[in-house]
Amino acid sequence: MAEIIQIYSRNDTFQLLETAMRNRNKRHKQGVFMVESVKGVNLALSTPGWTVQGVLYARERNLSAWAKSILARPGIKHYVLPMALFQELSDREETSELMLMCSIREFALSQIELRRGLLLLMDRTQSPGNLGSVIRSADAMGVDALIMIGHSADVYDPACVRATIGTLFTLPVVRLEGLTDLMPLRERFPDLQWVGTSAHGEATLDQVDLTRPTMLMMGNETVGLSKACKEACDVLAQIPISGAASSLNLACAASICLYEAQRQRLRRETLPSFGEE
Repeated sequence: MAEIIQIYSRNDTFQLLETAMRNRNKRHKQGVFMVESVKGVNLALSTPGWTVQGVLYARERNLSAWAKSILARPGIKHYVLPMALFQELSDREETSELMLMCSIREFALSQIELRRGLLLLMDRTQSPGNLGSVIRSADAMGVDALIMIGHSADVYDPACVRATIGTLFTLPVVRLEGLTDLMPLRERFPDLQWVGTSAHGEATLDQVDLTRPTMLMMGNETVGLSKACKEACDVLAQIPISGAASSLNLACAASICLYEAQRQRLRRETLPSFGEE
């Protein structure tokens, strides 16, 4: 039978739950984060390698059959709160039936596998919402892993978790201090081309052969790729744009780059072969 923890006020237990939602440093010190979308909850429970520590729900709420099936799972603590406190914890305008408390998971660079031959690197991304949208696009476009370098937004920030629509659980995310920590990747995958994005790139994105094993490198929302990252790239590519805007939103730009990689790869697979019997 599941352990049931009854909460009636903003006691110490409630404050621990709240810091997991609101405070980055304390969230990582505790090693837990919160998930509250239906898709996110389902993927957290069904994706191997992730640990669910607890489930939160409001005492007054009539739960659906879906929610009751999750509460019936063994080995997960139940945190039962008044509706007002549950809504206070929630990061959504329309509060979910349930929230999961999941263990933070750290992926190492050595765990990366090039199944599809496509990686995405984010250099000092600042917006949790942008980061979450990028993770969602990367999952959709067949990226093997996302690598974050420098001081960046927190992958486990509620805004990022929400924006991923659960794909946080299906895409490995590796966090590194800086570019030097990335160098073992070049030794391990010498054929991997590093393609940086820049408004001053020497080639347009469609001119770069992205059917090869590739790591796409996206820069900070304000200043773009660092000088060190640009110097480490094999090629710098730009997205041709027109109109009054001088740049694109980071999540939009990442989606365009990933789509171009997918487009080239799909086209290669469907091209007819000539001269074969």
